[in-house]
Amino acid sequence: EVSFIWGVEGVDSSTIEDRWDVEDYGDIVWDDSFDLTPKDSQVAFLEICAKIASFQRTYNQEVTCFMRGFRDWIQGVKGEEFPVEPSEFVPKLKEWSKLKRSMAEYKSDTLLGFIGDD
Repeated sequence: EVSFIWGVEGVDSSTIEDRWDVEDYGDIVWDDSFDLTPKDSQVAFLEICAKIASFQRTYNQEVTCFMRGFRDWIQGVKGEEFPVEPSEFVPKLKEWSKLKRSMAEYKSDTLLGFIGDD
């Protein structure tokens, strides 16, 4: 299994107190320029998922891509166009992510998160 993490610039390891603690990786340094709200970014994210699925070495072409599930919900359940307007992207993504079936389909609630969310 390979996981891709988006929106991370790196890890600040200077905060690690015990170098032998395998649970302490340091502090995440977020990429402030990462932005999925523009329509082009939403489409590009889907294209990356499709590209990864098309790789010969991808087992059964199985790729877990939350954006595909989000798109299917927007189009099928909400009856709206995808990509969504940038101002509506985060509120609608949060709404979709709170549906139990969304997270069950994606096997974990750790596949998608929101910084600073209560």
